[in-house]
Amino acid sequence: MKLFRYRLESVLTVRTREEDQAREAYAQVLQARARAEATVNQERATLEAYHATLRTAREGVSNRQHQLVYLNALKQQQGRCERCAAEMAMIEKMVTERREAMLVARRRREALTRLKEKQQAAWKAESAKAEEATVGDMITARYGLGLREVSV
Repeated sequence: MKLFRYRLESVLTVRTREEDQAREAYAQVLQARARAEATVNQERATLEAYHATLRTAREGVSNRQHQLVYLNALKQQQGRCERCAAEMAMIEKMVTERREAMLVARRRREALTRLKEKQQAAWKAESAKAEEATVGDMITARYGLGLREVSV
């Protein structure tokens, strides 16, 4: 009996590799997003600490020079927070793009996998039919010529 041979096996291998690469890229961008979220949270916590320090300085005894230093540090920290938020938005866009690329690669691979399964099922059915015909021919050759009678 002939072995099943899928003619698009090399294409399926390439599509599987593409899916794996897309999955890796998606995982990397998810890690980048987690790092960016941690950075954003850290910068916001620092900003809140600066706000608290400025409130304390305004309530307590501090001169105008100290308050200006705190305000300047506060503005710089707000700028950092805005840059982190912009970076986070860019990373979120990349997450969406990589996720879509991964899903497209998965659909392309699954289409070939389904085709392979259909062709393999058709091959099995054809092999079973051919085997049944061979057995029928053997029975016919042995008993069909009238050499022996078949008892039923």
